[in-house]
Amino acid sequence: MSWIVFGIIVVLALIFSVRTTKRRSPVTCQSPIAYRRCGSLFSPAERSFLGVLEQAVGNQYKVFGKVRLADILQPRYGLARSQWRKAFNRISSKHLDFVLCKRDDLSIVCALELNDKSHQQIERQNRDQFLKQACDTAHVPLLSCFPQSVVMLFPN
Repeated sequence: MSWIVFGIIVVLALIFSVRTTKRRSPVTCQSPIAYRRCGSLFSPAERSFLGVLEQAVGNQYKVFGKVRLADILQPRYGLARSQWRKAFNRISSKHLDFVLCKRDDLSIVCALELNDKSHQQIERQNRDQFLKQACDTAHVPLLSCFPQSVVMLFPN
């Protein structure tokens, strides 16, 4: 009888050990889609800018961060399906740092891009130029800001 109890304990210990090992080891993950959690939604500069921006705009506006460009712009009507898809694909994977909306109806007031060190790269400047053209075409003001400029934009 004691051998049966001992055998059950050994089997349970093995099962527990295997299950615990599988949970800890990401290599054993059988999922075809593997992701990891990001540390923060905003970079330190964006987070700092957001705090100053929220103080500057007060209760009149609401600030949204990391807004996908395709959530505030759409390809214009009348395009052929392939042209529409091409235009949509150009904006679907891009985002704006911040979008300012009226607090009462959340209509878009303007978009803001924080100019940090990354905006000195040629690739980033080309992206910024496309964002500016797309927003201009859709009549959405796009403001390029340096962290210290937010107080000048929205004085209380």
